[in-house]
Amino acid sequence: MATSGKSDFKVLNTIEFYRNDFISIRAELCTIAGKPYVGIARFWKPDGKENYVPTKKSIFLSAEQWRLLGTVSGQVGRSLTSISIIILIQISNFKMFLKNIQCTNLELQLFLKSMISSEEADAQLEAALQELMRSEDPFHDLV
Repeated sequence: MATSGKSDFKVLNTIEFYRNDFISIRAELCTIAGKPYVGIARFWKPDGKENYVPTKKSIFLSAEQWRLLGTVSGQVGRSLTSISIIILIQISNFKMFLKNIQCTNLELQLFLKSMISSEEADAQLEAALQELMRSEDPFHDLV
């Protein structure tokens, strides 16, 4: 963003600190009515265009607010690290839960196979089908 149409707003420097194929996030050092501000602005890249254009997603901090933000940046960084660790633990626990389900399913299949041989299972299935066919035929007792 260069200089806006308003004479009391001037961008002195722009520092891009994040970019991908769709968005760019920039810090803009500017003055508004002669007072220094830091703006954090989000830009997007329209399809087929070379340049990023500004969105309405931005925040302007006075020089004092910017300095105060700097004093808590370490604390924010440590909190983000803690949150990341918690998320990794939760993902790990969920993966272990899924693995336990898969193991339980496999153990159940192995248990069922061990309880009955395939020849016995085939014979029992054949007998059950024969019984079903006889019970559906009302005249099977007459033969």
